[in-house]
Amino acid sequence: MRLTHERIESPAWSPDGSSIAGLVRRESSSQPAIVGVGADMSAHVIPNSPICWTPLDWSLTGEWLACDTPFGVALFSPDGSKSKYVRTVHAAAVAFSRDGRTLFGVGKDRGRSFLKSIDIATGDVQVVADYGTELTISGGLPFHTRLSMAPDGRSLATSAVTMKSDLWLLDGYPMPRPWWKLWR
Repeated sequence: MRLTHERIESPAWSPDGSSIAGLVRRESSSQPAIVGVGADMSAHVIPNSPICWTPLDWSLTGEWLACDTPFGVALFSPDGSKSKYVRTVHAAAVAFSRDGRTLFGVGKDRGRSFLKSIDIATGDVQVVADYGTELTISGGLPFHTRLSMAPDGRSLATSAVTMKSDLWLLDGYPMPRPWWKLWR
């Protein structure tokens, strides 16, 4: 069933399953919007919401949506009436803990991939894991990276890419023709 005729990037279900939040591209920026399931099928931009650089995550309490922004990790209510920022972590994706008191972020900062936790009450950031320079947390394209908390709250899942390349020298191989001679 098609929910909306607008392009919604990185959809996330509300905890009660009545709505889907995602990013709608309007005026060249990705703005958080909500589409009610079985409702009018329109994407309603959340008032006073930030411009998100990462996919949204919805807390299990339903109180907050979160995304990373140029000004820090933004937490804002689905109706736009409340918002606050915690320290930026340069995340590619964020996810709430099951109790909603911690936000996890994965990404790359200063060339190193990481998993960090943010205490929502205090804003304290802790490095949970440093994956070094070889690994890149990535879904391939902007807004395709996801961080997902396991139902038991004991593990997280995301996608990662490692880069490796080899250089080969081929002896005796014919030289390629210049591109301008391909049509002759």
